[in-house]
Amino acid sequence: MVFASTFFVLGSPFSSYDDPIWEDLLDQLTYSDLSRLCAVGLRMTVSLESIGKPETLDHNGPSGVTQPYSSGANGYANQTNDPDKDMTGTCYPCNGIVAATMNDQLVQEMGELIGEDAMWAGYAGIYGSGLNIHRTPYAGRVFEYYSEDGILTGLIDTYETIGIQSKGVYVYNKHFALNEQELQRQGLATWCNEQAMREIYLRAFELPIVDAGAKCVMTAFNRIGAVWSGACHKLLTDWLRGEAGMTGFAVTDMYEGDYMSKPHEVLAGNDIPDNFPGTTGTGGTTTTTGDLGVEFAEYGPDGATPNAPLAQAMRESAHRLLYTVLHSRGMDGIGVHTSIVAVTPWWQMALNVAQIVLAVLSAAAVALLVVDMVPRKKKT
Repeated sequence: MVFASTFFVLGSPFSSYDDPIWEDLLDQLTYSDLSRLCAVGLRMTVSLESIGKPETLDHNGPSGVTQPYSSGANGYANQTNDPDKDMTGTCYPCNGIVAATMNDQLVQEMGELIGEDAMWAGYAGIYGSGLNIHRTPYAGRVFEYYSEDGILTGLIDTYETIGIQSKGVYVYNKHFALNEQELQRQGLATWCNEQAMREIYLRAFELPIVDAGAKCVMTAFNRIGAVWSGACHKLLTDWLRGEAGMTGFAVTDMYEGDYMSKPHEVLAGNDIPDNFPGTTGTGGTTTTTGDLGVEFAEYGPDGATPNAPLAQAMRESAHRLLYTVLHSRGMDGIGVHTSIVAVTPWWQMALNVAQIVLAVLSAAAVALLVVDMVPRKKKT
């Protein structure tokens, strides 16, 4: 497998994000590969069999791994058939209490324990931690956030991020950015001047990236001014990747609302949506399709030919996603000679057969009904 070999060479400790060999790998990905990677991201990244990339799972944090240890196939609980694999990990105190300790060593140790639980349960990433600012004690999500102070928030999360990522689990700090309320936050227009954003709201995200190498972010429901945060180029490309220097990828908050659009988000630098496989189009319309990236093709000049700027943006999204996964525990148990094979479970095959049989019987019933309704010739 030439593709897989290149992929695993890139996983060596000596390869960097801007290593020229990445271009060799990315040149071999098809438009369908790119659109597949960028179309689906509901607590996961999809597999690409051609290059040996496995499917990975993400946990919806940020207070620890609260799902059974048996969640992921490559988790240590499943790999060792742990008798306690159906138990769940530890739920830690809310982030406000964590920040109140002002104990960076304790917070880093807590992060290591969360990372250990994620390894045991088979997760490669965790949706957390929450870095938004306490603006009112009555906001519905303050338990996920550390503080009303951007510096304290960033410093505490730096050590938790160091702990979690030391176990090979990448962190999606959220909600990027200015998500300071819970109710009616879908599409809310948030207005803020640049000084306040830099000193308070963005500072909380900047410190973990610069000092801990935080890999990922989750964007927010709200708009920054009039532009959805998940499609804001100045926020996701100019500041996040340019000024702060984040090399990982960005996932949206739960994908819903008429103002969300996958092509627009990818062009801005938001790499994958937190949505169900088969969700296509804007407006949160859910349909089941064979091609997970079908909506990206719609943006070509003739509805089929790939759109060049969009294709280039998806290529860079694939670069960020593959680089992050390759240097994570999502690759545990996989080597250069491993083949990634898509397997259809027996129940899926049985369901497909049953659907075909029912379709044939339904067609036969309709045909018999039509025949029965046709007037018979009168007997002479």
